[in-house]
Amino acid sequence: MKDRGKPFFFPVTDQDFGDFTAGFANVTLYTAFLKMKNPHLRLSQLLDMRRKLGGDESGSLFKVPDLVTDNGAIRQFYEIKPNSATGLRDGDEKLANLSAFCDFFKVSYKPGTAWSPDKRLLLYDGVIEAVELRVKVFFHFFRVQPGLIVYELCIEAGIAIEDIVAKIIVGVVVLAIIFGPEILAGVAAAGETIGPLIPAGGLIPVLAR
Repeated sequence: MKDRGKPFFFPVTDQDFGDFTAGFANVTLYTAFLKMKNPHLRLSQLLDMRRKLGGDESGSLFKVPDLVTDNGAIRQFYEIKPNSATGLRDGDEKLANLSAFCDFFKVSYKPGTAWSPDKRLLLYDGVIEAVELRVKVFFHFFRVQPGLIVYELCIEAGIAIEDIVAKIIVGVVVLAIIFGPEILAGVAAAGETIGPLIPAGGLIPVLAR
């Protein structure tokens, strides 16, 4: 939305759809968006596809993309997946399904190229006091091919650290971001899982700032 210069998704804006809701609200909104922007589509077709969707997209031609822009000049869709072998495979499959839908119903949306981000957002910058190790954790997202945006969590430290330690650090930081810094006291108390790397409450002052 920042890149598009828009504060909201559809239905507040009529040019940008985002699959940001839970349950069937996203299907309802996407159906309405498709009909509004593509008058040749019959409502009966869309309602029938929605009915066949059931509680799951699997096995249905009707897929809901993560992002769509349709301002007349730009008619593109994007899928957002983790930067992993599974995420890339699932992204390719979803893009193929979306393209098949567009071809079948003569909807001229294409995998997106207008948005091509490559950004790292700093999530955490602090010291693991038990080992006096300063680390930074970044959220990195970028486009790997038309229509596919991937994301990853990256850790940066002054020394080489074991992969498992890096994953523990990232996991704890993500928990703190989602649930608030108070969660770290409970995480750190589970010493058998985290070990001596993170003392009880050790990261709380840094994450609270």
